[in-house]
Amino acid sequence: MAMNSVQIVTFEGDITNEAKILLEASPLQSTDYHTVAIIGCQSTGKSTLLNMLFETNFDTLDSMKGRNQTTKGIHLAYNLSCKCLVIDIEGTDSQIRGDDGAAFEQMSALFALAISDVLMVNMWTSEIGRYKAASVGLLKTIFEVNLKLFGQEGKKRILFILRDFNDGVNNLGILKQQISKTMEEIWEKIKKPSHLTLCNVFDCFEFDFHTISSKDFKPEEFKREVGVLKDKFSDSNRNDWLFRYKNNDVPIDGVPLYYTDIWSTIHSDKDLNIPSQKEMLANLRCNELKMEAIKEFQNNVLEISKNIGRVVVDNLAGKFSELYEKSLIIYDEHASGYYENTYRKTRDELIEMLMDQSKDLFHIQMKYVSSQQIHKAKDMLLAKLPKSVAVENFSEIVNEIFTMIKNEFMIIAEGSLVTNSGWDISEYNKEIEDYLYDRISEEKEKQKNHIIAEYTNAFGSKFTSEIGKILDQAMDHNIWEKVKNVQIRVCEPLELRIEKVLKNAEMPSETVHKMIVDSRMFCIQTIKTKIEKFSKNLEDYLMKKFSILFNKDEKGVPRDPKTTNYEEVFSISKSRVLPVLEQFRYFMLSTDWDRADDGNHSEILSEEEYEKIMESFLRDAERAYKDAQHIKEFGYNRGGLPKWAILIIVLLGWNEFLWILRSPLVLYPGMFVGSVVALMFSMGLGAVPKLIFSQAISRIPFLF
Repeated sequence: MAMNSVQIVTFEGDITNEAKILLEASPLQSTDYHTVAIIGCQSTGKSTLLNMLFETNFDTLDSMKGRNQTTKGIHLAYNLSCKCLVIDIEGTDSQIRGDDGAAFEQMSALFALAISDVLMVNMWTSEIGRYKAASVGLLKTIFEVNLKLFGQEGKKRILFILRDFNDGVNNLGILKQQISKTMEEIWEKIKKPSHLTLCNVFDCFEFDFHTISSKDFKPEEFKREVGVLKDKFSDSNRNDWLFRYKNNDVPIDGVPLYYTDIWSTIHSDKDLNIPSQKEMLANLRCNELKMEAIKEFQNNVLEISKNIGRVVVDNLAGKFSELYEKSLIIYDEHASGYYENTYRKTRDELIEMLMDQSKDLFHIQMKYVSSQQIHKAKDMLLAKLPKSVAVENFSEIVNEIFTMIKNEFMIIAEGSLVTNSGWDISEYNKEIEDYLYDRISEEKEKQKNHIIAEYTNAFGSKFTSEIGKILDQAMDHNIWEKVKNVQIRVCEPLELRIEKVLKNAEMPSETVHKMIVDSRMFCIQTIKTKIEKFSKNLEDYLMKKFSILFNKDEKGVPRDPKTTNYEEVFSISKSRVLPVLEQFRYFMLSTDWDRADDGNHSEILSEEEYEKIMESFLRDAERAYKDAQHIKEFGYNRGGLPKWAILIIVLLGWNEFLWILRSPLVLYPGMFVGSVVALMFSMGLGAVPKLIFSQAISRIPFLF
């Protein structure tokens, strides 16, 4: 026969007189009884399970009408076969109570703990590992309150009921380990009396586990497993009898008053303490006030949250401190009258939570500031350092930018850093420094590249043109002295600039020295390339200079064959031209122009090339001399033929002349060849076409 149940605490939290009426009519006597209570989330089948275990008639959920709250408040029934009082606690996580349900959940959990020998924790197997659904928060409260309320006179038994367990999917051993580990973690976090600091959770609590299959999908297994659990409660001869430990010694006729006192203490004062219950009141009330203060802070900090990360919030630490102060005033106003140690401890927790709440905003600000400073540094470097020109005050520029960026960052960071918060700005400071150091290193490389470009340009077309002019006048002076003077004149100021730029950029002396050596090598290579290119046409150059000297006098007037002593002119011209060839024998410059000449020079012309040019020049010069002598001996006519011969050629070749004029295929090539020959004669190179013509004439007999 199912025993009726009564409501001993209403939904609103008021204690009723129903327990007295029920127990006065019960056959239970003295202290010969046990108490079992059940907690867990709403709609997990707590009432149904109790009815099946203890033959009670607690109201149960009708799933056809939807899933809603059935048990409201706290209900009591009893079972004679087990000699036990059965407490059905309202389910946690109720939609009806919403955010306000936490207080009642904690109070009802404390009540269940205080009066029970066995506390059943009913949960879905699938919810293990979650915080709310697995009642972790309530268990933390249970652990703390058990120690504060009653010390440790005996072990409390906590029975975990794992609902909808499927042995094909779930591993009970692993789940036990997981729950036990969670219990150990909770135990480590709670505040314990000094005499229990070395104890572990298993010294103070005994944990049992029982699995039950799904009522809907495995009804037979469900009934069988509930029956096994029922035996654990009713059969005192079992080794796993759940009522092995008895914690209550209140006579049955004093139970209603005991319940009333316990609930009134919890409900009215919201505090229980060791040993006077005041610390519990302080814990509950101070925690409530702490959460109110946190909520106030969250509302007030919204205005800062809107702007942070988009703009720099000035004096962020000051704004946080003001909000902290407002929240602490709210807390202190109501919490300062509670148990001093709890008030102070919870106040410290509040300060820590306030700082944790604002820490994320602080880091958002720091990320934004570091990003802004990096962009600013980039813009300043672009503005102050020219794109293609090296600067001689590089260190001053970058040090000024570095100092400005760092100082601005530190001012904002210090204004954002709450005192004693433990927040760290080193990450963001390092990010800025790393960027600046990397960028400065890049800019130093650019300075080196600018210097390379400068000396490359310095030895460009203008420089080579000047060297070319010196080479063109090789007959008039020693080209190496002239070229060396140009080398020194260009290199010395360039090297001073290289040294000034690189030293100001704080580059090692080895780098500076290498850059100077590289610039000198580039200069030498440029000169050498120019001279080698010039030497490829040296034979023509020598012949050109010889022709000018041989065919014209000092005033540039063509020599008269009748009066010119060609033998003397030939000797003088040759003696003036041949030394030029000797100047191009070796490369006479060095990167170290101050060093004495050791005679160790690289070749411009090999011995074979030198001999070849010499032979060719002498051959052409001698031919020119012979031609001149021939003209002098056999007469000279500017037209090249006697007048009577010209008249005969005109008369006999008139028809051919008209044919040439009328035939473009003959006329235009003839005009081109004639122009080239005339140009060569005007340049003093008449010996060349003469040589070609004479060689062609000499071969004519072989054509017949």
